[in-house]
Amino acid sequence: MFKGVFVERDCYLKITPHAHRMAVKAEYEHLKWLQGRIPVPEILAYVEDEARQYLVTAAVDGIDAFEFDAKPDDIIRLYAKAIRRLHDLPTADCPFTWTPDEQIAFARKSVQNNQVNDDNRDEAFKERSWESMLEELIRLRPNDADLVMVHGDAYNDNMLLNPSSGELAAFIDVGFVAVADRYTDLAMIYDDVVDYYGIEGWQAFLKHYGSTDVEPQRFRFYQLLNEFI
Repeated sequence: MFKGVFVERDCYLKITPHAHRMAVKAEYEHLKWLQGRIPVPEILAYVEDEARQYLVTAAVDGIDAFEFDAKPDDIIRLYAKAIRRLHDLPTADCPFTWTPDEQIAFARKSVQNNQVNDDNRDEAFKERSWESMLEELIRLRPNDADLVMVHGDAYNDNMLLNPSSGELAAFIDVGFVAVADRYTDLAMIYDDVVDYYGIEGWQAFLKHYGSTDVEPQRFRFYQLLNEFI
């Protein structure tokens, strides 16, 4: 991703090959659909050539959620409030889905094409082979889903807050936004919040989010899935 100026506006340029597993055309399509529904960056341009896709979006006046200058509980509350706002969006007309079968297929393709990232693996999985993790993922596949509008990559640096008010400025990197099980996001958020604020931070997040029940097997499935993204 590159930062620059386009038509006299601060902007970001993303470039990917057509065959990239996270090609920017997906983000372009998701951004188009999300406009007016929840704060996201404005699209300034999207073009393709024979080899690549190019997406230009306007820069957003915002900071990563965990960089906001406030007490930890206030930051966690703002984070939970923004995630809840996304999860509460109506899903009936959303054209994007991210079912357990689609998630498993994505993980399998990542392993087969050697597109997994050893450097980003959680410590709990570093001694495991990708094949054994994929086998466990398949075994744990949920039989149902608590469907909401998920971000799909819901780490705090993909949520920008207004640096003055702390209100949501924009969700960014929205190429995985879809109707999916809310645990798709919650498992990522758990890792993020615990890394920064410990287990007490996770408990505070659940309180502010409005849910205290966590299903261990479903949670494990989505923690595993996150290693492939």
